[in-house]
Amino acid sequence: MRAVCFVKRFEFELSGTVFPNALALNDVDNDGNNELVVGNMSGELVIYKSDRLWQKLTGLGMITALGIGDIFNCGSNALVAVGGDGWCHILYKGK
Repeated sequence: MRAVCFVKRFEFELSGTVFPNALALNDVDNDGNNELVVGNMSGELVIYKSDRLWQKLTGLGMITALGIGDIFNCGSNALVAVGGDGWCHILYKGK
């Protein structure tokens, strides 16, 4: 049997441990395209657009879960990062 892959892929390296709920794929900056968002136990949050690093935030504590959606009911998505140390960070870019 022969396997063929028709999908373009990329690899990235992120240090530290990543919780299963600290991964999200959604439109963070409301441009109509999805971004990959990953948070780790070291408090680093990285956002990838296509195959490149778009933004990196540090010092957010132990990130255990991420969510992306219209939490303010204004038509724009926001990124919510929940930490295991009790912090909840909301990152929002208005229209």
